[in-house]
Amino acid sequence: MALATNPPIQQKPLSFAQFLARYGDHNCYELIDGEVFDLEPTGQHEEVAAFIL
Repeated sequence: MALATNPPIQQKPLSFAQFLARYGDHNCYELIDGEVFDLEPTGQHEEVAAFIL
């Protein structure tokens, strides 16, 4: 019996204009080589933010 699998979704890289249209109001995303990355603080950055709060 053959298993049906979905082919991987190929997403086109975003242009800078598309990135601004979708994520322009949010400063927690970064565009790198057409790919959107969610920026999350790690390590010492989290400690400093917790200390300030």
